[in-house]
Amino acid sequence: MLESGADRKLPRALPADPRARTPLWAFRVADLGGPWCWTRMDGAGQREVVERLARFETMTWREIDGPTGSHAVEVERLAKPARDRLMAIQQDDVEQPFSLRITGERRVWGILDEHVLKILWWDPHHQVCPAPRKHT
Repeated sequence: MLESGADRKLPRALPADPRARTPLWAFRVADLGGPWCWTRMDGAGQREVVERLARFETMTWREIDGPTGSHAVEVERLAKPARDRLMAIQQDDVEQPFSLRITGERRVWGILDEHVLKILWWDPHHQVCPAPRKHT
């Protein structure tokens, strides 16, 4: 039996503004060999990241960017080893890698393309872009 037009489900249209969309994750450019590679993550870190990414999926990029401590960073502000690693993995054309705050110092780094974050690095010690120490 054929479905009538009223019975068919239509796909939801994505908002035109990527910041109004919920995030998607892509791992095709994930760094598997450098100092912030995913293979260095321990079991507790894996659970922490997966749980945090799942919570981010309930938010829009507008809600993530800023209020959660997550934000884009000018590539010039990255530590030299991070800039060198971008060159080594042929991702040095990115102008603003995006830092997702997992915990106080733990970060996931990626390249934000529309509403898709192409995951690059696991930075458990905030080394990719060290923050200046307060009150020093």
